Amino acid sequence: MMKKWYWRIWIVLLVIFLGSFFAFGRKGESSDIGNYEKPFNKYLSNDEISRSGKLNKETLIALCAQFDKSSEEEATAILFPKGLPSGNKEIYSLYRYESIENSTEQKNNKQDWGTIFFYVEEEEGSSRAIKDIKRVSYAHGSELFAGTLQYYLPSDGKVLHFTINGHVYKSSEYTLKAGNASKRDEAGEMIVEIKKTKDFLYPVFGHIKYTID
Repeated sequence: MMKKWYWRIWIVLLVIFLGSFFAFGRKGESSDIGNYEKPFNKYLSNDEISRSGKLNKETLIALCAQFDKSSEEEATAILFPKGLPSGNKEIYSLYRYESIENSTEQKNNKQDWGTIFFYVEEEEGSSRAIKDIKRVSYAHGSELFAGTLQYYLPSDGKVLHFTINGHVYKSSEYTLKAGNASKRDEAGEMIVEIKKTKDFLYPVFGHIKYTID
């Protein structure tokens, strides 16, 4: 009978020890992040995205080359890997999500980690529904985002969903894995990787649901 009580006491002591150990570990992690000037619970400071008017393929290529800082030949190969379509229809558009928001309400939550670009093909005519996403790219601001952007286009092409999840650093060298082309009812992902991670500023997370009308 006494042996059973010894075993119970040892089990209780072990549980208390492990609980204290893990609690200490979590405290150590959060204290490092708490030393940064910007708050840890940092979400997106902007919940709007802008879009261009309807564009022809030449204008879409020129914009892609401008923002990607590449040649028009490279932009053409990226946007139209199977070759340029015939005709000159204005069925393309550029959607942009900009991290910075200049309104008074957002002054204390200012973020300037850059802009995300969605190069899309829309339905013909007056409809703005998206047929497919040709490319998703990124350009940094005064700060640099590193992380993932996951996006999804539902079957009717009327809503653009994307989730941003990562961290913001001081401007540095980075590698961009641009988002792959995706059709309706498909998901895609863009990844930004940074070489030097010691200049951490704040984390960023948020989901945008943009309804297309």
